[in-house]
Amino acid sequence: MTGNAPYKTLPLAKGKVALVDADDHLRLSQFDWQIGRYVFRRYMTGGKQHTVTLQREVMRRPDQRIKFVNGNPLDCRKENLELRVKPNKRRKSLIGICGTSSAP
Repeated sequence: MTGNAPYKTLPLAKGKVALVDADDHLRLSQFDWQIGRYVFRRYMTGGKQHTVTLQREVMRRPDQRIKFVNGNPLDCRKENLELRVKPNKRRKSLIGICGTSSAP
């Protein structure tokens, strides 16, 4: 996407707005979005409450971490969102096992 892609504002609680791509606006505007550290919504499924963040909803990645390229969590345009790579825990643990030795 280019920096000139059309976007729309999504109303949030506390009089704030989030930026989203125009092609996502209709789908996202049907929900009641809240603002905290990130923009989020809550919903119930099977008697349990769940929370989903706007950036994960935009990227359609409910279980993946998303980075804001410009650092603004209210800018949820796709061009500002990037998937974050999780560190490999196994590799980190092997480093400790296979590290340097003090043996001669």
